[in-house]
Amino acid sequence: MQVHTKSNVLSSLFSVRSFKILVALFFVIFLIYLPYAAYFIKNSVVNYLVIGFIIVSVFLFLPVVFFYRRLRIYYILLSVVAALTPVSVLPVLLINSQANTEMIGLMMDTNWQEVKELLGWKIFLLIGACILCFFLCKKILYTLPKQLSFKQGAAISATALLLVLLLPFSRSRDLYYYTQILNN
Repeated sequence: MQVHTKSNVLSSLFSVRSFKILVALFFVIFLIYLPYAAYFIKNSVVNYLVIGFIIVSVFLFLPVVFFYRRLRIYYILLSVVAALTPVSVLPVLLINSQANTEMIGLMMDTNWQEVKELLGWKIFLLIGACILCFFLCKKILYTLPKQLSFKQGAAISATALLLVLLLPFSRSRDLYYYTQILNN
């Protein structure tokens, strides 16, 4: 039986493998967050850029407990989301509008002639960028562990859930609003 001392835990937290995992997660989260990051950078809103990155990170860690045995399935789902990043960046580049569900719905509802008229030959670049994002994200994610123990998955998801539940408190320092909600 191995005894976990404070130095063993600290050395495992700051190992090269842990650093590689954190860097891989950072790149994947940033790739998924890129449409919003482009909008915030274009409009010089740095505080939303940082807070938004943290919020997206937390939301991406929520479902880990459901995929703890088969993380590869979750990696493929994240790769599909990352593949849509170039399409989501289009509203920011074309009309300086944040990517939202209505905008994405409008883009998906257009026909081929409208897309060809708007983008012309650049549509092939967009398709290539989508494919590149998918395979880049998949390659990065496949360097991560294939599975976790249930305790690890539950700890990651519980921490993310706790942070999600604390989000409303981060927006306001006045707790009067929250006591009023609790009374109702």
